[in-house]
Amino acid sequence: MKMKAFFRPRNILITIGAVFLVLILGAVAFGIMLQKMPSVGANGADFLRHIFGQEAVAFLEMNVFGIQDSVKKTEYNLNLEKPASPWAAPTSPVKITPTSAPTQAPDAGGPTPQPTPTDVPAWVPPAADKLGALADAGVWQPYINNSAGRVIAYRTFFQVDPTRPYSLTAVVAFNLKEIRLHYMIGFDEPYAADVQRFSQGLIPDKYLKPNVLLAVFNGGFKYEHGQFGSMLYDNVTVPPRDGFGTVAIYKDGHFQIGEWGKEFRRTLDMVAFRQNGPLVVQNGVIDPKVDTPAYWGYTITGATVAWRSGMAVDQDYTTLYYFIGQYITIDSLAKAMTAVHTWNGMQLDINNYWTIFDAFPPNRGQLTPEPLLPKDMSDNLNRFMQPYARDFFYVTDANTAGGN
Repeated sequence: MKMKAFFRPRNILITIGAVFLVLILGAVAFGIMLQKMPSVGANGADFLRHIFGQEAVAFLEMNVFGIQDSVKKTEYNLNLEKPASPWAAPTSPVKITPTSAPTQAPDAGGPTPQPTPTDVPAWVPPAADKLGALADAGVWQPYINNSAGRVIAYRTFFQVDPTRPYSLTAVVAFNLKEIRLHYMIGFDEPYAADVQRFSQGLIPDKYLKPNVLLAVFNGGFKYEHGQFGSMLYDNVTVPPRDGFGTVAIYKDGHFQIGEWGKEFRRTLDMVAFRQNGPLVVQNGVIDPKVDTPAYWGYTITGATVAWRSGMAVDQDYTTLYYFIGQYITIDSLAKAMTAVHTWNGMQLDINNYWTIFDAFPPNRGQLTPEPLLPKDMSDNLNRFMQPYARDFFYVTDANTAGGN
């Protein structure tokens, strides 16, 4: 009789409703965990993938990220929060002052005076487009100095999506004449299943010094989320695949970002490479493949609003760019890349715990990480000062002993 009672329509509807309620509450709780405890949420998602599979957890994450975005949008619609710059606005925007006018006309019989530049910085990134309503959106601010006092990195931000004024995408621009880019594989990722782990996931001692180490930022997806190629010191931990966006670093210190198999392949002087899905921007144009889930290991779709990061270069390889955005789609990431006129760019990791950028200001006598987004990057700030499980990139001063 009890079984018959259970199968009554009313009881079945109650059971289905209870299951949906549990799922919704679970998704909300998971969303709060991701936001309030990023490390727990991120590692919890990895744990669930081993139980329920990639696509099931990707579906859960997409819904959780959607709930987070809806909550944030409601807060702003109710004026509980207002859009604000991630840093203090610059007292005077970086600009090149016009050269002074000649004091004597060229036809007056004397030599033509040479114009004297005034207030011209040694290096400034190319002007960025204005994307956003905030006054300092798209305005470059001096960010990182080297030990000689020269500005070698600037930063700015965009509000790419006008429907999400709370969504900020921060950009750091490095002068490639002053820095060296390095890559480190973690002690656990990325490795193919049959590859022996060899890396300690630690920055070498010669770079772990004040005035030498300037910045560190996240790498790409785990092996299981796309099997994207990686190599360090002739150790190929994941075989490269044609058609994917790749950053390759060479013995002389230069690097390339491009499509593997089309723009370059492995050479004897290549010391490291890392792939992570298709190029987001290729030859200055947004690549249409970026919104295909199959290219991203079924983590989340490109249309999902999430934390995303990326790196890019300009056409002449004078500037390296790092991007990190809150509540953005991959299309928004691509638009941020084109707003600073990048030539080739690729997405790196996603999720508000795995995406991080730390600067190490020189001349302070010790290595103290300072996050690019202080309000949102507070979890495990010293992760790169000890052996780290995931891969990452780090930037050193090219003009300091040990920095090459």
